[in-house]
Amino acid sequence: RALPPTWSIAVISLSFKAYSTVHCCCAPEDHNTCIQAAISAGHQILANTLTSFATETMSINRYLESEAKEQEQVIRLLVLGAGEAGKSTVVRQIQNKYEPKELTPSAIEHNRTVLMRNTVDAMQLLLQNFDFSDVKDEEFVGAAKVVLERESTDPITMEDAEIMHRILDLDAVKELLETEHDFYVPDSASYYFDNLMRFCDAEHFSSTEEDLLMCRVRTTGVNSINLTVPPSIWQITDVGGQRSERRKWVKFFDNVDAILFIVNLAGYAKVCFEDQSVNRMEESMKVFSDIANNPLFGKVPLYIFFNKKDLFESTLRRVDLSTCFEEYSGDGVQDAIAFVVDKFSSLMRSGCDIAGHHVVSARFRRETINAFVDITKDIQARRKDKSKK
Repeated sequence: RALPPTWSIAVISLSFKAYSTVHCCCAPEDHNTCIQAAISAGHQILANTLTSFATETMSINRYLESEAKEQEQVIRLLVLGAGEAGKSTVVRQIQNKYEPKELTPSAIEHNRTVLMRNTVDAMQLLLQNFDFSDVKDEEFVGAAKVVLERESTDPITMEDAEIMHRILDLDAVKELLETEHDFYVPDSASYYFDNLMRFCDAEHFSSTEEDLLMCRVRTTGVNSINLTVPPSIWQITDVGGQRSERRKWVKFFDNVDAILFIVNLAGYAKVCFEDQSVNRMEESMKVFSDIANNPLFGKVPLYIFFNKKDLFESTLRRVDLSTCFEEYSGDGVQDAIAFVVDKFSSLMRSGCDIAGHHVVSARFRRETINAFVDITKDIQARRKDKSKK
């Protein structure tokens, strides 16, 4: 016979109280004994309730244990750096190594479109700073005007490509491109110009691995990936390095296991995209100092990739490091690299050292992956030592 509603509520309430007592006083393996005791005493409703709750509790406990074990395996790596440092290239190389994806025809065409857009943008930046006052070649001036007035999103025909190619063949333009300047041009401009005709040949275009790395879409917002690199799961977060993006960094400062800071070695002879009165190396040092001395990262290991080694070496042949650091008096690439490494090390807060650093050219996968593997081993060793304490 059905119980009155108030009686049912009372029984359920009593069952909850009884279960709470059992749950608090009995170990999970003793729940069955408690249930049998309830049955023996004739409390079938209570026994059923206890059985249901015990099953759910064990399920929840298993889930929580599984989650805790999985969280122990997750390592959160935050990738930071000033603009043009090569953060996205580093992350792409890591992703391509551990989770390679086959390019679809539509993805290849998209990359070709981006590369053509990058080429036009770089060409316009170059011509905007070209002195036309002494140029008497009207054909060149007319061609340059066509390039300057076009939208970067406009499709480039082979005829357009030939016009730009003729512009790049002019000695004065070559000299401007080779000479270190006080205006912004992307580091990959030479790559775009060298491959201009190939990018525009839609019929025969075949994307290379380097094309994928050179596709430049300025990072805005956050690019976060999860990768399984046994025995850990890596959550790698790449946040835009431009000044307008840095205010977003603070959102990702919690629960970070390590920071990887990327430095553009060749930045000593370049200016910033946002402010062409500021040297890129000086900007990078300022950003690094802010991070290295942030109390939120008091115990977070900080690693550095000194990137674009290949570009640094070629730039040193034309521009001495003393143009950025007056006190520099070294000779050769190794002296220059050691000097820059010391400069960044000196920015660390008192009593702290850089956890590790590597000199790389992120465009070369082997260098990047070898450096990444080294820091993963160090981070895992630090975590293991911490768990023992």
